Amino acid sequence: MDSCHTSLMIVFTLLALVAQDPVPLHDLTPLQTSDRRPVPQTQTLARSYNVEDLIGQDKVVALEKGLLRHMGLPNADADAVRHKYAAYEAARATANHALADIQSIMQASLEPAFDEERHLLRELSGGQLMLLGSAEQHSWVQSYLGLCREFHGLIHVTAEIVSLPPGSLNALVQERNGQVIPRVTADSLLLRAKDIPGSEVVQTSTIAVPPFRKATMVLGNQVAYIQDFEILVLPEAQAEIVDPVIGIIEEGTEMEVSVTPIQDGRFALNAHLSHSVLQRPIPTLDITIGTAKHKGTIQLPEVLISRLKGKFDLGIDESLAIASTGPDGQQELLLLMSVQTVPEDR
Repeated sequence: MDSCHTSLMIVFTLLALVAQDPVPLHDLTPLQTSDRRPVPQTQTLARSYNVEDLIGQDKVVALEKGLLRHMGLPNADADAVRHKYAAYEAARATANHALADIQSIMQASLEPAFDEERHLLRELSGGQLMLLGSAEQHSWVQSYLGLCREFHGLIHVTAEIVSLPPGSLNALVQERNGQVIPRVTADSLLLRAKDIPGSEVVQTSTIAVPPFRKATMVLGNQVAYIQDFEILVLPEAQAEIVDPVIGIIEEGTEMEVSVTPIQDGRFALNAHLSHSVLQRPIPTLDITIGTAKHKGTIQLPEVLISRLKGKFDLGIDESLAIASTGPDGQQELLLLMSVQTVPEDR
């Protein structure tokens, strides 16, 4: 059987939207992300930064010491050793992920912009980060880490997506695509969008993230479909049995965010959001299977995906407004994103 029969037909609608150079929301031409061009520098400096307190390295050290002490006891209990080692490994993995997140966020947000040909940002052992960069970049890193240490709690990022009939955005709003607007304006805009006949709330997603970590949330459905058939030959009975091969396709929303505190109580939001829709009914194809010419029908799912990627600056009393055509190029999508600080539990 032709392998293309079982392949997935995936159509990508790519959006790269940023707050700079906005255009009217009702103009649905996708925006292109502007390049962050590095500012020429005449001198680079190498410095290391201790981020042990931000990644939980102190917990790793304490668990390691406790494990070693227990192992040194006469007739140490094997189950206790395994339990302590599992806790140590989990804490170490968490710290390593946190260190990698800090490095990634710093490199993406660094000002002046990171230049891979001239600058270097790498993890060192023991919760250390090394930066080879300009004096201005080192100043930014010191400020960023200081703001992270001053911030206590989590940041909730909420994304609300509404699907609208064609032409709705043109009559609904005059704000600009990628513009940060007051929260009260965004709330009113959302209510008016929901009142439009044929509108549908596609997704409301909230994700909690520390100011120096990445977080990912996936909300969606898994749909089973017949992607192929396999033949089981029974020589004794001189027969063939045809069994369907079941595949799984996913649709829904996936959101990855990182939020960096900046001056004056504002936040830099880096957002990667994709929204996928499985086209229904799923197309089918009749096929002939095996030498006995069995008849079967396979399904060819088509998943349409819209993607958003951008860096935005907003406060807790503001929302980010994005508009686009939907994955199928027909309906229109209104996306509103906001942030809210949540104090940590004491």
